[in-house]
Amino acid sequence: MKKTFGDSFSDVGLVRTENQDSVLSLPERGLYVIADGMGGGEGGAVASKILCEEMAEVKKTGKMKDAVKRAHKRIAEFAVSHHYHMMGTTVAALMVDGDDAIVLWAGDSRVYRLRGGKTECLTNDHTIGNELSRLSPGSLTSGMAKRSHPLAHVLTRAVGVEKEVIPEELRVDLKGGDRFLICTDGVHDVLADETIGQYLDPAHSRQEALQDLSGAVRKAGAHDNFSMIVADVVDEKG
Repeated sequence: MKKTFGDSFSDVGLVRTENQDSVLSLPERGLYVIADGMGGGEGGAVASKILCEEMAEVKKTGKMKDAVKRAHKRIAEFAVSHHYHMMGTTVAALMVDGDDAIVLWAGDSRVYRLRGGKTECLTNDHTIGNELSRLSPGSLTSGMAKRSHPLAHVLTRAVGVEKEVIPEELRVDLKGGDRFLICTDGVHDVLADETIGQYLDPAHSRQEALQDLSGAVRKAGAHDNFSMIVADVVDEKG
């Protein structure tokens, strides 16, 4: 059995006036969730909060998709009643399941894993830019798409926006010493994956990693809200 310990950080950034991100970190249950809200007025903040409220009720990994669907319904109903257009949220979640974990996501919030000195992004962004790069592998990288296509950042999946939500799920094995980063696009839009990996070095504590990442994001301009969870995996002795 594996156990995790996690710390989180969320910031409005240097440009926005409201933080529409929400963070849920429940180490005692091995559950970690990041949500990046969008929508006019307070719509984005409400959407991400609803998502985290529903995820907080999850007791088993197999129920995460059900929680996302409940959040989707609540957000859509709130948007109609308050006349909000395109109100919704991304989601990126990690939940421990024995010696494995389930990674769930919709949108462009990400989950990274550092193992043996190598950092790997376990999710793929649900954006037009990323879809373009996947359609033409080798000829257009995701970074190039983001810079060159005017709709590159537009989400192709999100919670609360379309008629239905279809989150992706991935089961991954866990090893003692693994370190995970769950973050919004406010982090990975301004920091390269290689840079993110350097700040996740296990020689630094989780709080130090969060502090270093936050400083790097701010140095890069912090044009968006940015939120992060750093979680470490340990072997539980029984």
